[in-house]
Amino acid sequence: MKRISAYILLLALWGCIYPYDADLPESESPSLVIEGNIRIGDISEVTLSYVFPLDRVFTHVVPNGTGYIEDNRGNRYNPDNSLSTGNHLVFNTEKLKYNQKYRLVIEADGETYTSTLTSPTVSPTIQLSTVYADGLSVFISSNIDASECKTPYIAVRYDEVWQFHSDYIKMYEFDPEWGVPVPIANPDMTHYWCWNTNKVMLERIVDLSNSAGLVNNLGIISFARTDNRNHKNYKAKIHVRSVTEEEYRYRNALASNSNSNGSLFSPNPGELISNITCESSPSKPVYGYVNVFMEDYDYVFLDNKYYIEFQRDLLILEEEQYMSYYRNGYSPVSDYLGRNGMLGIGWGTARCYDCVAAGGTLTRPDL
Repeated sequence: MKRISAYILLLALWGCIYPYDADLPESESPSLVIEGNIRIGDISEVTLSYVFPLDRVFTHVVPNGTGYIEDNRGNRYNPDNSLSTGNHLVFNTEKLKYNQKYRLVIEADGETYTSTLTSPTVSPTIQLSTVYADGLSVFISSNIDASECKTPYIAVRYDEVWQFHSDYIKMYEFDPEWGVPVPIANPDMTHYWCWNTNKVMLERIVDLSNSAGLVNNLGIISFARTDNRNHKNYKAKIHVRSVTEEEYRYRNALASNSNSNGSLFSPNPGELISNITCESSPSKPVYGYVNVFMEDYDYVFLDNKYYIEFQRDLLILEEEQYMSYYRNGYSPVSDYLGRNGMLGIGWGTARCYDCVAAGGTLTRPDL
């Protein structure tokens, strides 16, 4: 009897399964995706992209649009054309007022798209940021108070700038005519110290609903003590803002669709929340989300007190190997003691002795 009941249950479950048909609007062309951040008192950015119908194959297509930010009084703020492209618009919104409402207007593909006219969200407060280290890593954390915000959700990101030096000072040149390394009388130190930056635009969303909108020692940044961010003049700018309930649902739906493996219980990709409409053709599908907010900032500074010295290994070559390695971009660098205890002239690529080749710049960046 139990076996018969099991068969009946299996047949019942099988009978409930139908081919899945995503509830996406029918379209012969790709739909526009608009994602933007209107930052009061800072730089605002908007990105345009496309989402394609499941049964269509398109070559790589990039939107070409323009637009402006508009407040509730009809004032318009145009993008900075020197920084913008057809699918990435940059606005200087440092002088926007927090007590106005704002919306984004985009002109693309012969249509006009608008976001909902929205008041800026109130920013959480970064009460304190600290730097500490264990035996291997450096950690930067913040205490954040979002208790006065309307929702318990916050978004955190950061920018970094620091000065670093190359691993070695170049003390030798290779003479291809004689086939031997030659000492440099006056080593060039202009490419020994450089600057580097790291601007992290991807925000981390944190839910503080279980802590009454307060969090202490929220981890923001971490890196190894051997990392060259420990060399000199490290500075981090931490950004925090409030996330509305609607944006939180939009991000969750987007993450669920992106991480879904296509199972029976996967989210419907046609049900993404959006605060954007096509004003010129209301039935035309459009996806994305535009935020309007104020941010709080905090700065963290670090010298070299946590630095554990680290250098890339150099190669000690046999004389008959010199020309071959030289032709492949290697050069004699400095006197070097190899891991096997052998003393000789160490060879390496430009990344070992030229901080520009290692990804740096000689010009101090603005943070």
